[in-house]
This record gives sequence, C-alpha cells and structure tokens, in this order.
Amino acid sequence: MSRTKLKQYKVESLKKVSFSKLWKKDKITHITNEELNELIQLMETGKFDKILSLIRKKYLRRNLDIDGIAIILLFKKIMLYFKGISEEGDISLSIDELKKREKQVKTIQAKIITKIIYAMMRVYSKHEEGNIKPFNELSNDIEKNQNVLDPYFRDWVLMSINISLGMISLNNGEHDSAFNYFSETSSISEKHNWKTRQVDVLESTGISYLLQDELELAIVKFQEAIKLAKEIEHTRGILTNENNLIKCFYEKGDYRKALKCARILNNNAQEAKITGLIGLSLFSIIQSLLELDLNNQIQQYLDELEELTATFPQDNITSYSYRYSKALVLKSSNSFADRIKAQSLLTQLLSDTPIAAIDPKIGFHLADLTLKELLSTSNEELLVEFEQTLDLLKEKASQFKSHSMLVVTYLLESKIALIKTNLDEAQQKLDRALKLAREKNLHRMVFKVSKAYDEFLDERDIWESLKIKEAPLKERLEVSRLDKLVDQAIHRKMEEIEEVPEESIYLFILNDSGLTMYSYDFQEEKVIDDQLVGGFLSAINSFCQEMFSTKGYLERVKYQDYTILMEPFGESCICSYVIKGDSYLASKRLIQLIDEIKSSPLYADFEEIKTTGLVTLDYDTMKDMIIEIF
Repeated sequence: MSRTKLKQYKVESLKKVSFSKLWKKDKITHITNEELNELIQLMETGKFDKILSLIRKKYLRRNLDIDGIAIILLFKKIMLYFKGISEEGDISLSIDELKKREKQVKTIQAKIITKIIYAMMRVYSKHEEGNIKPFNELSNDIEKNQNVLDPYFRDWVLMSINISLGMISLNNGEHDSAFNYFSETSSISEKHNWKTRQVDVLESTGISYLLQDELELAIVKFQEAIKLAKEIEHTRGILTNENNLIKCFYEKGDYRKALKCARILNNNAQEAKITGLIGLSLFSIIQSLLELDLNNQIQQYLDELEELTATFPQDNITSYSYRYSKALVLKSSNSFADRIKAQSLLTQLLSDTPIAAIDPKIGFHLADLTLKELLSTSNEELLVEFEQTLDLLKEKASQFKSHSMLVVTYLLESKIALIKTNLDEAQQKLDRALKLAREKNLHRMVFKVSKAYDEFLDERDIWESLKIKEAPLKERLEVSRLDKLVDQAIHRKMEEIEEVPEESIYLFILNDSGLTMYSYDFQEEKVIDDQLVGGFLSAINSFCQEMFSTKGYLERVKYQDYTILMEPFGESCICSYVIKGDSYLASKRLIQLIDEIKSSPLYADFEEIKTTGLVTLDYDTMKDMIIEIF
C-alpha cells in the first residue's frame, strides 16, 4: 500500500471510530495537564498528523473517563477540520454534543475546553448566539481558578477568548476594537510560537482591511497567512486565505489575476475535497469570466456548479454559489426574460441567504437591473421600485453591520432625492453618509463621500434650475449620473485618496446662540463682521433642525466659490471653517483642530466663555495650534 493511501486509510479509520464505545469501559483514567498541554502545543504549531496519531495509538487504547473522552473527541474533530477532511457541520454537531455534556465533566480544564470551543464555533460560523457573554463567563472562570490552572493552558484560553472577541468586534464593524483584540492574541501566540493562531490573526486582520476597502493592506495579510499556513500544512487556512485573495483582486478590478487564483483554489479545494470552497472557487471563476467577457467558457463551470449542488444539497455555501452565479449569468443576457429571472433569483438571495454567506453586492446587482429598465423607459414606477430596493439594502446593511454598504446606500438615496428635486433631503443623506464613514474610520469612504458632497454643492444651481423648469425624468436621470454610482457600488474600484490642499479663508467657533467665541482670519484681511457670520451660521442650523426634525448640524454649505465646513464642538457649539477648493483634507484638519482643543486646557477656556461670557482664552496658544495644523 502506498504511503498516501496508507495515510488516507488511517484517517478514514479514525473518522469511523465510535467514541460511544469508550463510555462502557470500566477502568477510568484521565488526561494529565502535561498531556493536555502537549495536545495544545501540537495543535497550535500545526502538528495535526501527530495529534491524530497520538489519538489513534495512545488515547484510544486507554480507558478514558468522561473528561478524557470529551477532550479527545474535541481534538480529533478540530484536527480533521484543520486538515480539510471534515465539513463544518460535523464540527458544529460535535460541539453541540460537548455543550450538553458540560455538566457531566468534572475537571475545570474539561469544562473550560467545552465552553471555549462551543463559544468559538458560534462566532466563526456567525451563529445568532455568537456574543460576548460566554467569553465573559470564561474570563471569570480563569480568574477564579488562576491558582489551579496550568499557566500554559491559561494562556491558550486567554488567547482563544481574545481572537473570538476580535471576531465579534469585526462582525459588528468595530475595527479598532478588533485590532486591539487581535494584537493581544498575537502577543500570546508569539510568546509560545503558536502558529495556527497566528494564521487566524493574519486572516482576521486581512478581512478587517478588506471590509474597510484597504485592499493592498488586506492582500499583504492574506499572503502572509497563506505562507504561514503552508509552513504548518494547515490546509483549511491555506484555502480560505486563497479565497480571500481572490476577493481582493476582484475588488481591485484585476479580473485576470482573480481568475487565475480562482482556478488554483478550485484545484486545491478539489484535492482537499472541501465542498464549500469548491463551490466558492467556481463562483469566482464565473464572476471573473463575466467581467472579462469570456462568456463562451462560462457554461461548463456553471454546469459543474449545478452538479455539485445536486450532489451536496445540504451545503448552503454551494447552493448560494450556484444561485448567485446563475443570477449573474442571466443578468448579463440581452434577453428581457433572462433578466426577469435574474431579478427573481437576486431578490430571493437577498431575502433568504444566511448572514454568513451574504454578499452586499447582491442588492446592488438587483438595483442595477431596475435602474437599467428605468433608464430605458423613464417609468416613474420603476423609480419607486428602486427606492424599495434601497430600503431592503439598508435593512440588510444594519443586520450584517456592513457600514460600507450603508454608506453607499445613503449616497444612492441622495441621488434619488436629487432626481426627485428634493435638494435638502439629498444633502441630509450626504450628511448621514459622511458622519457614518467618519464614525467607523472608513477613510476611503470619507474621501468618496466628500467628493460627492463637493459635486453636489457645485451642481446645486443646476438642480435648482431643473426643479424650476420641471425637467422630465429622463433629463434628471442623465444629470444625476446614478448609473455611474451603481456601477461603482458593484465593482468597488476605490479611488486613490488625493489630499488636495484647500485655500484657507476664515475659522469661527460659535456658541449655541450664534455668538462668535473665536475667529481667525487666514488672509489677514478681515472684511466681515464676526457676529454677523455667527448669526448667519446659527440661522442655517436652526433651519436644518426644524426641516429635518434633528438635533444635528448641517455639515457644509456653499456660496459662490466659498465652502463653509461645520463641525460640532462640545455639546452645543460649532466650529466653522471657510475655504476655497476641495473639502476632504480641509475637513480632516478641522476635526484634528477640534480633537486637539478638547485634549488641551483651551477647552476649559471655551467652556468658561460659553457659560459666563467672560473671555479667558489663551489666544497665543490657539493661534499656534491653528498655524501648526493648517
């Protein structure tokens, strides 16, 4: 028998072992702390075959107690998963069984292991019960038993808690928090040279960058993860990061590279017999071929994906890949009947697909189908249908914590408001998009929205004239360039951030009644009254609050060549910056100024002015700060 066949025979034999038989043995033995640490060390350094060998040759020949059986069952299933031999569903089932036995196990180590793996699998599968509560309980367990637990085992549990909390933060779109948890995980894993967990950290960090549209940084992390996973023969780690790389190349618009990588992944996934990844690789191949207009090659892969779906009907990822691929192929057809079928499939996918598999672009593809029909017919009812699709997109974006998706949806809603010549609502949507992008540190989205905002202000007079003359829908659609924005949402070719310096004119800090507490003239040619400006800006914001029933501030206004940027300062003040030119860098500087004032004694001075009206400001320090930033 060849070495490869012998290895496969041993694995298949191990998979068929009935662990229930071990429960009937009389003699009770346990797994020592040293043995448990050895299993952890082997797992975290990628010695998966060694663990499987130990289980087969050592632990299955012993009469294990209930704790020992739970631990061995766990490690056996996890090893098969890492090697790509077992499907996710098998592991979830095993962990559910362990959860039920949690009250039966006696040692604190066995209890903690069943808890940590159960909670982790909920997170990695994005199960609805995946939350921080189990990990808080585990942290309490560690603290209560720190004098009993072996330090090596304790570090492993703490590392597992941190990587899981990082994943939860990532799923919630809290990238800064996720990075902090990943940093803690990395510190512990590097301390013990636990390379399996280092692969997880690299992949998770790459996913965070991908979600923030930082594609080059994401590519670096995924490539590092693949390199390390190959070093320890972590099959699933290799393949999942190959799939992540394909996403990056596709988002960059490098469809040939995406296609090449997808074909490599398909071969590797076929060899590893991981159904879900085979399905995803076929989807990526079809998607890339569509972008490259190589339609004559598509059908063979679609047929292969359909056959795979029929063979594994319970595999949700494969089913999703097939339905999505078919929808995209039908959408690309010139046949009206095919596009109707595509619309039906996309609607079903957007409504039914589990959170773990959903692609935000499904909704944008659906919107694109409606828009194409709208552009060809100028039918007002289709505009309503487009808006309904955006409502569904917002609902899904909130559900998936997809902040980039929500920002783009606000931008699309702003365009719809323009088409309906509701200019104030259009500006309100831009304010929401910009605020959200800033709150979530989506720097490329901030640039994109700032650019859209500048365009809106530049073209406001054009839209006013279209409103006055009651321009037909067709003309309004053309001026809006809505089709360009939808195409950008689908292909996400992010523009390079250009920090074009603005021309600084004035800076004002106003209280809630419009009184100017501070002003600075960059041109040193003061020609306007400070208090007059303060009253004007205060009146604008009062109008905004009354119009939109909101306590927020209007983000910016424009008069001739001048743009006035406004940011909240404290609880009830406004910092206003008058410029000429692009707003992106100017807005960053304004926010930086506010942050630095808040962290300095100057903030107390402004609070004193606001409360008492007495001027106690250190003008020299304030001027130096402005000169340094601007």
